[in-house]
Amino acid sequence: MSSNLIAIVNAIKALSVTYDSKTISVRDGSSLVQTPNIADLPMRVISAQGTTGGQVIRKTLGASPVINFRWQINDILLGQQVGLGRGVKDQSTALLTYAQSYAQAVRALVTSQWQIEDVTISVGNIEYPESSGTRYHSVTCEFLIKEIIQ
Repeated sequence: MSSNLIAIVNAIKALSVTYDSKTISVRDGSSLVQTPNIADLPMRVISAQGTTGGQVIRKTLGASPVINFRWQINDILLGQQVGLGRGVKDQSTALLTYAQSYAQAVRALVTSQWQIEDVTISVGNIEYPESSGTRYHSVTCEFLIKEIIQ
């Protein structure tokens, strides 16, 4: 009985979405960059280090133990840096289109080993990395996933 967290993150990484008709690079774990270059953008940053990561929510003992984990996984699209080139008005169509196509792609994430309990998609801008002072037009997708280990 081991966790499928890596497989879950890989399934999220594999979601096929584009931003403003551009291919998106995907970063997680050791491939994360401290400060993205303009050439790296648009970029998705995936982190399984959420506030509820790895929390055991139920444990049923018996002939066959079942353990359910709840994972919070964040998938953040970093679009163009705020203040460079196009403004929010010009970015909004691309951001909203991305959010809509992402929501549609999430529907394909179905498996018997884990289930999506909630997905929250927020469009706006985000400081990345934290305390850097650099903001990006962004779409933040926050997953709450229940993993079932038997």
